[in-house]
Amino acid sequence: MKINYVFLEPLDNYYRRLDCNLPVITGLVHVENHYGIENICYEVTYEDGFKDYVPISDVNDGSYKLVVQ
Repeated sequence: MKINYVFLEPLDNYYRRLDCNLPVITGLVHVENHYGIENICYEVTYEDGFKDYVPISDVNDGSYKLVVQ
């Protein structure tokens, strides 16, 4: 069995962390923000251990692309 990891590449430098490589997708979660808006998000983990949450809608809108390595 071969396992490939899926990374999330931001296509706009505004969303990119310049001090880290691309984050690996580590999960799919349901997130409610402080405005009460609910989203299904990718949980991503950077090489320094920082976790972030990216709405699937941002990927569908073209702000990010999935990269398989």
